[in-house]
Formats: sequence, C-alpha cells, structure tokens
Amino acid sequence: MRYFDFLPCEKQDEFFYIPPGNFDKYSGKELLEHALGALLYYPAIKPGVVKFIQTNEHLKSIVFCLEDAIGDNQVAMAQKTLLAQLKELRQLYSSAEIANLPLMFIRVRTPEHLHEIMHEFSDVLDLLTGFVFPKFDTKVAESYFRIFNSLKHNCISPLYVCPILEGPEIIERERRLDALIRLKEVLDENRESVLNVRLGVTDILGLYRMRRDVNYTIYDMSIIKDCIGEIVNFFCRCKSPYVVSGGVWEFFPDKETRAAYSAKELLQYPVFSKLIEEVRLDVINGLWGKTAIHPSQLFPIQSNYIVSYENYQDALDIISDQGSMHGASSSKFGNKMNEYKPHQYWAEKILTRARVFGVLKKDVSYEALFV
Repeated sequence: MRYFDFLPCEKQDEFFYIPPGNFDKYSGKELLEHALGALLYYPAIKPGVVKFIQTNEHLKSIVFCLEDAIGDNQVAMAQKTLLAQLKELRQLYSSAEIANLPLMFIRVRTPEHLHEIMHEFSDVLDLLTGFVFPKFDTKVAESYFRIFNSLKHNCISPLYVCPILEGPEIIERERRLDALIRLKEVLDENRESVLNVRLGVTDILGLYRMRRDVNYTIYDMSIIKDCIGEIVNFFCRCKSPYVVSGGVWEFFPDKETRAAYSAKELLQYPVFSKLIEEVRLDVINGLWGKTAIHPSQLFPIQSNYIVSYENYQDALDIISDQGSMHGASSSKFGNKMNEYKPHQYWAEKILTRARVFGVLKKDVSYEALFV
C-alpha cells in the first residue's frame, strides 16, 4: 500500500523528488504510527464496505465506528452488519493479500464492549490493525488495556490501539493535570500497543455548548487551543514521544458542489481552504494525522503531509552533522540556521514521514497533485 499510487507514473516522476514508500499493517510501529494520515470514520451499520474499500483510491486507513456514529439502539445490528462485511472481505483476500488493504480499526464503546467485540470478531481479527478507545479517561484506561492485553495474544498478527482524549477531565482545567499524569502512566505501561493518541474535539466542545464554524480553525477556539498545548506537552516530549493526531474537521462540500467544481477549484473555498490551514497548524503545533468524516477530505489532508524539498534537505544536513565539529550552520538555502542538537529530533521525524508520504520536488507545491 502506498500514498498517491493513483497518480500515473509520469505524474509521480514530475511531482516527487522521493516517491512515497510502501507500508502495511505489518510495518514497524515507528513507521506505522506516522502512516495513518487522514483516518476515515465509517459508521459500522453502513453497508457497502467491501466496494468502498476496493474503489476509493485515496483510502489508506479507516475506523468502523460502533460508538457515536450510530444510534444507541443500533449497536447489535451494526455489529452484525460489520461482521458480515468483514467476513466477505476476508473471503476475497488471501493472508498475503491482506497487506494491500487499508489499515482498519474498530471503535468500540466501553472496555466491556471491547471484550465482546474481540470474541465476536475473532475470525476476522487478522484484517484489523487495531481498536479505537473512546472517552479514554482515568476511570476506564486500565480496564481497556487489561482486556486488550488478555485477548490480543489470540490474534496471529499485530494489534494496536488508539485512545481518544475527549472527556470532562481532559478539558476541565482543575482536573486536567492529574488526569494527564495518570493517563500517560497507563500509556507508558502499554507503549508498544499504542499507535496514536487522538483528540475528540467535537465531544469536548459539546460539553460547553460550542460547535465549530467552517470559517475558523480549531486554533481560533481558545478552550481547545489551550487543551491541545497541554496534551502535546505531555505526550510529545522527545525522550518518550507519542504521535498525537489532530481533531476532526466537520465540514465537506455537498454533492451538488462536488459535481460543479473540480477538486482543485474546491481548494479555494473555506470548506477545504480552512481545513488545509488547520492541517498546517496541527503540524506546526506538534500534531500529525487527522480524523476524517467524509471521503472528500482524504486527499486534501494527505497531500499536506508530503514533506517539502527544503525540509527534507535541511533534515539530511542536520542528521549528517552528527559527527562533525559544527554545532550550527546556515541552511544550504541560505534562509535559516540548522542547529544539530535542538533540531535533531525534528529532523528524524521529517525523515520518517518522508518514507511514508514522499518528498516533493523543489518548487512543486501540494496543489500540483490536484490534476
């Protein structure tokens, strides 16, 4: 599996200095945690999973949601529907071919629900990359991992988890510090199983009767901005970093708009221009990857994760300077200082991401991919 593999070979040669690399659910964890990109949420009760996976050229990771994306009275039917579709998918692909499928996760409701799902879906667990744990707080954190750790050994392939920070103790300032300390302790005890730490911004805003606006990024909402900063502070420290993802962008163009305008034209409208602005703000603020809720969001998000030629060359220079006598030097572009010690971890991260999303050629921007 590879990002942007839908582009003709001549276009890939035209756009990429280094093309995106291959990855799958069996890739090393360090690479895989940067590969989720735009993680698409798909209501588990919705039919058409097999066709959707087979025909969507941008889809590289997907969550089948058994929580907020379906009604409380739909859970049993959603599980039955999803299991039937995963069994159909399992019959269509050999064990070797599973590596060509998108990274797939199931979002459960509670630790007890996780236990139920891991038993009920035991015949198709090898299709999955893991599970998403919603409402991850100090009350349920240990229970989630106790159940997951007791059952994951029954699966023949690796399984990971993505906890979502989205409850009252995460956003309420007087409770946040103690909660983050305890939650990080639990994650550190289970580090090898944690692929991403995700942010549930919609749930958090709902606690304050707020909702996003298409004309603003999440960083314009002070209550979320402050919370993101503290989560990054805890979970992205260079000595023990987790990959923390950006929150969902709730907006997408309606069917008539998508039919009337090309993908490149739509980049000029707030529904995508503000999404792209937010993705860039995510990255500069320490977040990587983003929850998507509509297929039209996948390409605009993913295209902004391609590493620029300048960042890649700076990263190479910083890494190659490890054995030299120079603590700092001017970038070969003559526009910034590259300093080995403080920039080392940044450079390592850039090179890892380049392995997944590739590197654009000099003077090529992400818009060029919208042909």
